[in-house]
Amino acid sequence: MNESNYVRTFVLTTNQAMKTQGTYLRGVTDLADGQMALVNSAGLCYDSNAALTATTTPVRFGVRNGSDLLYTPFFTLASLTTAKKTTYVHGRNQISYIGYNTSSGSFEVIDDNQYQVNLTIHEWDMAGCPPMIKFGTYLSDATATQAEIAKGLCTSLVNNFSREAHQDIIFSRVYSGAVTNYAWVNDYLTFTVIKESQYITPDSGDAATWFTTASVSADTILSLGGIAFIVESVDTSTGVTKLDMAWPYESGTVIWDDTASRTISVYNGSKAATLGTSIATDITLAAGAVIYLDIAGKFYKARMTNATTGVLLDQPYQGTTDAAALIGGGTAAAVGNWGIRCETQNREFAVETKPYNKLRFEIQFEDMGTTTGPTYTTSVTEGSGTYEYVAWNEWFCQHAEGKRYNNDKGSAPKRALAVSTSLYNIATLHYENSYNTGSMAGSVVAKGEIVVAIPEAWAAAGAMATTLLGNLDTTLNGQLV
Repeated sequence: MNESNYVRTFVLTTNQAMKTQGTYLRGVTDLADGQMALVNSAGLCYDSNAALTATTTPVRFGVRNGSDLLYTPFFTLASLTTAKKTTYVHGRNQISYIGYNTSSGSFEVIDDNQYQVNLTIHEWDMAGCPPMIKFGTYLSDATATQAEIAKGLCTSLVNNFSREAHQDIIFSRVYSGAVTNYAWVNDYLTFTVIKESQYITPDSGDAATWFTTASVSADTILSLGGIAFIVESVDTSTGVTKLDMAWPYESGTVIWDDTASRTISVYNGSKAATLGTSIATDITLAAGAVIYLDIAGKFYKARMTNATTGVLLDQPYQGTTDAAALIGGGTAAAVGNWGIRCETQNREFAVETKPYNKLRFEIQFEDMGTTTGPTYTTSVTEGSGTYEYVAWNEWFCQHAEGKRYNNDKGSAPKRALAVSTSLYNIATLHYENSYNTGSMAGSVVAKGEIVVAIPEAWAAAGAMATTLLGNLDTTLNGQLV
């Protein structure tokens, strides 16, 4: 981006080391595609093997993208004013509860009462527009119960929000009753769930007997990955079971553990997880398959990254890095409290046309008595170093190539190194170069910013500080380390 005397340059590399210290960069073939180098005016390459000592030596970054060799403006160590390294952080969607919130709480049961929940939705990509307000309502009868209130309100919310072109918030129910697990033929029982369908199908190994093993009949409460349903009926020949509400999430597979003693390795702040080897021998799902899990009492949607143990959660795990209990589900005790889970969904992202943003909402109660909540358990964050941030900045800064202002006519050819499955650590350098114009104007200070994005697969190993910018950091009091 070029604006008068301020230049912002975005540098994006792929997961590979910088060009070696002491070699030269003089043409596009001197770098592999996506490789980066730090060079002086003669093309001599630097890395952390020998720190720069001359603070006035002009240097710049170069990176290859296909057949193009791209450079940043020159800067010197002496001209750097600030430097910042931002380690990648996953974005998170909002999760909030009405009534029972997976640890405590309930609906107050009031006969013949008009319950109403209002949601104020904040559109962060629509500056200046007023928030949208939507609601869910339910009129209880003369013999009200928590179960019917939770179902009535949840159904109303689902129906109201289903009118939108994109359902930004998904509503489901949670339940506090203790979950019982059972011994299955294959150690694990899996259910196929289909979005907006009330029917679930058990795997073939237990299809004919699962409902007798678990004593399931009409009105039995089931926990599917931590989401609660009430059984309406069971087909005793196929095991296909009808639930009282449709599955609201993407179609996939729910996994039930038979003993609640199997584990899944999870890491605080990470979406990556690993199924225990005993699980991998019992179930086989293709890479990319959608699965639903109850991990330490919390509901997670995930995808298999391979057909054995690799799992990618939809939300970063928040808790102690550990081998957490993988429960999955079972039948729930008839005595317990009900709640409604409200979770925002990822919006479609497309470079240039659909910016990256996350929805926020607030919940207000009307005539809900002492119903618990709203409980805001997971706050929204866009994260840092996400693919969406990197891809958008890559496109935006390319838009100004060869033009003085970003909104000048014409369009530059677009290149894309950003990888949708990657996360990036970000280094931001600010510099000021003083030039003598040789006129009455004297010296002019040109300010600039260089943003460098490095895949976390490389940078997380310490290479950002020690290999990429370690030699610059000697004059910056450790700001980049």
